[in-house]
Amino acid sequence: MKKIFPYKHVIIVVAHADDEALFAGGLMLKYPKVDFTVLVVTQPDKVRIREAKKIQKKYDKLYLTIAMPDIFDKHLDKEILKKRLKQVDKLNPDLIITHNSFGEYGHWHHVDIHNTMTELYKEKAFGKADMWLFGHNTDSDITITGSDLLWRLKKDMISMYKSQLGFVRRFPTRGESYKQFGVRGNEIKR
Repeated sequence: MKKIFPYKHVIIVVAHADDEALFAGGLMLKYPKVDFTVLVVTQPDKVRIREAKKIQKKYDKLYLTIAMPDIFDKHLDKEILKKRLKQVDKLNPDLIITHNSFGEYGHWHHVDIHNTMTELYKEKAFGKADMWLFGHNTDSDITITGSDLLWRLKKDMISMYKSQLGFVRRFPTRGESYKQFGVRGNEIKR
């Protein structure tokens, strides 16, 4: 029998600190016993670092960064990005979640990370880990459901990124969806 959520260690690979709350906050809150690690690719500014540390402490999640330059109108260096993201396998995940091919709303850094992560996945760089993509603005095949309380808690998590509130208010806080990109070890019950 398939488990509803069979994963024990999930790595969420995002471009910026706040992407994890926007696109996977509900999932992290719904499964508090799962070991979630958030890998932030770009180097956040001091304000966002403080905000992420508050979330890390409140929700007992590990946040790591690989500190690539966060220059809005410039693509991430593909060779450096690929070299650094290969290290995800050392964290021994059984599920990796990252940006979709559209970058959710077209952000270059999100697209760069998607392209690199899916390329590495196809090269089998992550062992037996499954991979999901954020379902925002794309077709999805996995939907996370929850109570009103769950979505209020997600909204609270997002609001901890006070420096980003003007921007993040454009995103829905109820419901989350994902696209299953690859299955190597587990399959969820639908």
